[in-house]
Amino acid sequence: MKQEPIDNHIDDPVETKPKDEKKTEQTEEGGQFNCALCGWSERYHGHGTSLSFARGIVFNEDAYAMRDPFVPYGQNLYFFLGAPCSACQRLVCTNCSLFYSKRFCKECALKHVQHFPAEVQKKIRELGTNKSE
Repeated sequence: MKQEPIDNHIDDPVETKPKDEKKTEQTEEGGQFNCALCGWSERYHGHGTSLSFARGIVFNEDAYAMRDPFVPYGQNLYFFLGAPCSACQRLVCTNCSLFYSKRFCKECALKHVQHFPAEVQKKIRELGTNKSE
């Protein structure tokens, strides 16, 4: 009769396996992306230079992205949300930054505008005046 409680105890880990699998899936989900400049916030599903749901894509920066919620899961489409500024390391969205060999937030880009080519300087000035603060 003492063996029955042991058998019940053995069954408990089997019941917890699905919970462990769910935890693994949850850790693959990212977190909350928050732009340091405009405060825009959105859930991201992954970040890095290579994302499991963006197969075949390699980013030149530590990209934050989310799966496209408007297409079936298996289509591997995504939205790029933003990345850290290469100068100040703040996390910034695409509306508050530009990519010119590296990501720059609008504040750092404006601070160092003279170091960019003339055509890019024009874009930086537009970024500083046209985008929401």
